[in-house]
Amino acid sequence: MTDAASLSSPIFTGPDRLKLGVFHMNCTGGATPSTAEGGINPLEWSQQVRIAQLADRAGFDAFIPIARWRGYGGPSKFNDEQYEAIPWAAAISALTERIAVFATAHVPLIHPVRLAKEVATLDHISGGRFCLNVVAGWNQRELDMFGVDLIPHDERYTVAGEWIRFLEKLWVETEEFDFDGTYFRSKGALSDPKPIQRPRVPIMSAGSSPAGVAFAAEYADICFAVADSPETLQPLVARIKDAAAERGRTVEVWTQVGVICGDTEDDVSRQYNHIVREHGDVEAVTNQMTMLMGGGGKTLDFKLDPAMLERMMAMQHSYQLFGTPEQIVKKMQQLADLGVDGMSMIWPDYETGIARFRDAVIPLAVQAGLRSAG
Repeated sequence: MTDAASLSSPIFTGPDRLKLGVFHMNCTGGATPSTAEGGINPLEWSQQVRIAQLADRAGFDAFIPIARWRGYGGPSKFNDEQYEAIPWAAAISALTERIAVFATAHVPLIHPVRLAKEVATLDHISGGRFCLNVVAGWNQRELDMFGVDLIPHDERYTVAGEWIRFLEKLWVETEEFDFDGTYFRSKGALSDPKPIQRPRVPIMSAGSSPAGVAFAAEYADICFAVADSPETLQPLVARIKDAAAERGRTVEVWTQVGVICGDTEDDVSRQYNHIVREHGDVEAVTNQMTMLMGGGGKTLDFKLDPAMLERMMAMQHSYQLFGTPEQIVKKMQQLADLGVDGMSMIWPDYETGIARFRDAVIPLAVQAGLRSAG
């Protein structure tokens, strides 16, 4: 059975204990709904290239976009402009050398026959560095643009499971075949070329509901788990890894982290207050949370209160790596000790943030045994 341990992908074969990914950078505002200066606003391709190449040269492991078609408005125009993830990944793959490049695909919006060839093309462009982030679907407002109905929560993962099985068959079969599933049917299906990575590219999925965890345990190689404290993250990590082990598989767990690095604690507090309390976009976050609560998603249990609004303005309810370089490395050590394999990282200012992380944090992470010296 295919799983992270059996894939030859470079994202799984490196020596680092805790992997580093850059996340959510392909939309205006990134993951920070704020009008503070320095963010991704407006959306500029040249900036995307600078961020990707900076992360690539700094030794980061992954570059992960979101898939979005509608933003959340507000004064910051949060996520109102978005680069579509598949052509974005093709271009980024051609402009980088070693970092794993993801694209994000929503199951209800792309047919497996089309995606199988797009994924293989991306894997060839990247020289075998491509990875696929799979989203079962949740955003009714976006699905309405495509004329697609939002099906019940747990059934979405049943559909996604059949979708993955069809994709995998397209990636390995060398002769035409018929696919006769409940949700997908195809006559004389065939897809060439095959991906470079065999038997398939690595797959990431997100979700902490029972159905989401079961899907990741069965089909994914990386499960993207969102939690904001050790107390909530530790049991979630254990639940995901136990579910995979019950199926005879190994699944890595990555979590979303927001990073604010400062020379002192006062410097960190100053940055936080400026970005969140002085310039945070309450209107955009209110729009976003209302949509999340109304879309049938079960990954996070939101309550529309001031504390949660602030946490969303502070980089989307992320696990907070806020502190001096020394404090950040201690928190990274804690994540690794909880069983976390990788961090999908977001910054209010990606260019400045990645450069600071490279220069001030990674050397200390090497000393702590979390990263290799290479």
